[in-house]
Amino acid sequence: MNELSIIVLTSMLTAILTLIVNRYSLFDNYKHDYYKMIIEKRIVADENFQPLFVRLNVVEQVTTGEEEYYRVHKIFCHGVKEYMNFVEEFARITCDALWQSPEAYRASSILNEFLIKNIDNKLNLYKNANSITVKELKETGKNIHKELIVLNNRLYSIYRDDILKLHDVKSFLKNKIKTEDL
Repeated sequence: MNELSIIVLTSMLTAILTLIVNRYSLFDNYKHDYYKMIIEKRIVADENFQPLFVRLNVVEQVTTGEEEYYRVHKIFCHGVKEYMNFVEEFARITCDALWQSPEAYRASSILNEFLIKNIDNKLNLYKNANSITVKELKETGKNIHKELIVLNNRLYSIYRDDILKLHDVKSFLKNKIKTEDL
């Protein structure tokens, strides 16, 4: 083999290897950018939930007599309009399920259904919104106080765990595909 053949062959092999490396690098950059976008969307979705956790954690002590009192979540203490604003905000954020883990979506849906069943339906809220008093809303909230704490803590725990696994986009996407039929 002459020198010219060796030079041509070496050049061709170098060009092929460069092409393979560049192609892999481009795909890797695309995948990296895609994962970065998913992480950013998930962070925004988690940040949108933070004010709801705060609002659900604030509890007010309501005095019923000289030494008697009960605790109720503050979302029930300022009237139907304030409660309905919370529910609408919660529903809006829950609808952003694409960026939530399946566990977080299920937990937020359970909490939403719990509120509908125990507040909205019991008080016939949308039909009687103008006639429901703050006292009625507080009493209804008092009756579900402990269950609401459990559901909120479960949801918060899931979101905390999701944040710790935020970097694992591959697993997140795999779980989204597996649970899509739920």
